[in-house]
Parts: sequence; structure tokens; C-alpha cells
Amino acid sequence: MDKTQYLKNLWLWKCGKDEIDIHSDILKYEDLKISEWDAEVEKLCKNRLIMGAYRYGLLKDTNKKKYDRLGSIRKRLDKYIETGNTENLIDIQNLAMLEFVEGKHPKKHFHAVDEGDHTDEIVLEICSQCYQRIKKKKNSFVIGGYEKEKFCSHRCIEKFLEKNSYDK
Repeated sequence: MDKTQYLKNLWLWKCGKDEIDIHSDILKYEDLKISEWDAEVEKLCKNRLIMGAYRYGLLKDTNKKKYDRLGSIRKRLDKYIETGNTENLIDIQNLAMLEFVEGKHPKKHFHAVDEGDHTDEIVLEICSQCYQRIKKKKNSFVIGGYEKEKFCSHRCIEKFLEKNSYDK
């Protein structure tokens, strides 16, 4: 139940009317196990891990060579941003899993926290580099007394201007 539903229920209760059934929207665990996973991604990851076992060695094999997985994750993320090829995302997922299982980071640990550090919602359909510039307020310039952002392409400028009118 979000804040709006809570306040609406509070008013309904206060007025002696029937409240909204908040339990009708509760997601069931079994449904979430199906809806929040993608079988195609899982298949692609497993296929590449199986091929990787032939090329690089078995998971948890202490005799196999060491690899710079974090560096490879960074490279593949850059490639994905540049090309949009989702194969890079599959590779990133596998590399992250291998680092989780076999990584030798000196401070390696797992500590689940939820301190509000979540993925930012992007309300504009622009590239991630332009979005990051907007978010950080870097590389901006002034036109007609209004601060505008530098974009990588006219497509991103047009998409930004569609959603944000500076001529109000």
C-alpha cells in the first residue's frame, strides 16, 4: 500500500465507509518466482558458462588461471553502452557470478543493506551518458537565459526538449 492508498483508507475509515482491500494487491511468492525471472537469460547464461568450462576450467577449480573479471565487466559494459548488444549483458552477469563464487577481493563479503541506494528512474529516453550529465549537472551551457545540457546527439536533445520546455 502506498501513501495515497493509506490516506484514502484513513479517510474512508474516518467517514465510516468500507476501506479498500489492501490484501487484494499483495503479490504471491509463487507468482513472483515466475514473473521476476527470465528463462531466456538463464538459458543464455548457462550455455556460456558451459562453454566457459571447456575453455577456462570448471567453476571452483583451484588450478585454473586467474582472470581480471572486474576489468572485463567494465569493458563489456562500455561495449553494451556503445553498441546495445545484449550479449555483453549476459557476459557481465556470468562474470559477476564467477566473481561472487571465486573472487579473491581482499574485502570480499556479502552484507545485504537497503539504505536507499537504488537504480535511478530514467524518465527520458536518452542515452545513459547524456542522462548522467544531466544528473550531475556537468557540461551544461546557457541559451536564452536558461541552462541547457550538452548532449551527444540531436536525438537526445529532441527527446529531452520534448519532456522539458524551457520557454515557460
